[in-house]
Amino acid sequence: MTGTSITILEDDPERTNAFRDALAPWAFDLVIIDNAPDMIEWLHAALSRTTLICLDHDLGPSRLRDESRFEPGSGRDVADWLAARPARCPVLVHSANGLAVPGMLLVLESAGWTAQRVVPSGDLDWIRESWLQAVTELLRSPRSRAE
Repeated sequence: MTGTSITILEDDPERTNAFRDALAPWAFDLVIIDNAPDMIEWLHAALSRTTLICLDHDLGPSRLRDESRFEPGSGRDVADWLAARPARCPVLVHSANGLAVPGMLLVLESAGWTAQRVVPSGDLDWIRESWLQAVTELLRSPRSRAE
């Protein structure tokens, strides 16, 4: 593996809590960020020690931050930023936005990143089921290790 942290881009507090619960037994630092600009800034400093990146696409509308309007961006912003860098770890996209996800996967895979999608469904059960299974498989795969 290339690092010790799992980084998740997610703006929904219920999903955030479910991700934390699902990964609680794992020996990784977990970093969850709710907007693309902050995630890009964090990855700029921490990409070399990141083991897995998980991206949602839709991050909600603009919001107030420090008394001014702030645009949270999207998971595609992070995917584009990653694509301009050497592949370091796998990326798991967990978005229900069926129109946006193929472009995210294409830009990542075209740049040499291992990328996969999990489709959210139902309540939050998909996190303990299909998402956690994909995380486990990606972290065990020899392709997840940087060369």
